[in-house]
Amino acid sequence: MTKAIFIDSKNQTISPIEVTGLTDLQALVGGWIELGRCPINATLYVNEEANIKPFYFGFAFSGKTFPYWGNGVLIGLPDAEGADTDLTFPIETLKEMIIFTRKAT
Repeated sequence: MTKAIFIDSKNQTISPIEVTGLTDLQALVGGWIELGRCPINATLYVNEEANIKPFYFGFAFSGKTFPYWGNGVLIGLPDAEGADTDLTFPIETLKEMIIFTRKAT
C-alpha cells in the first residue's frame, strides 16, 4: 500500500489514506484519472472528465489560477522503476495551501 492524501472537495476535507493502485485512485476521484499540476514534489491525480461531468465542488492550490473539479489524490513521486511512493509532505502544510471552491449553479 502507498501512503497518500485524499482531497475531498464536497466535504472540504484533506486526509491521509493508503492506496493500492489504479482501482483505488479511480474510486477516489470518481472515474478515469489524469495527472494534475501541484506546487509540491508529489503526483496529483484528478478526474479526467471533471470538466464535462457534473462536479460542483473543487479545489485549487493557493496562488494558482484554476481549480480542479471533483476530488484529488496526492502520492509521492515515482521511484526509479516507475512505482508509486509514499507521500511524505506534511498534511498540515498542505491544508494551508488548498482552497476549496464550488461552481455557481
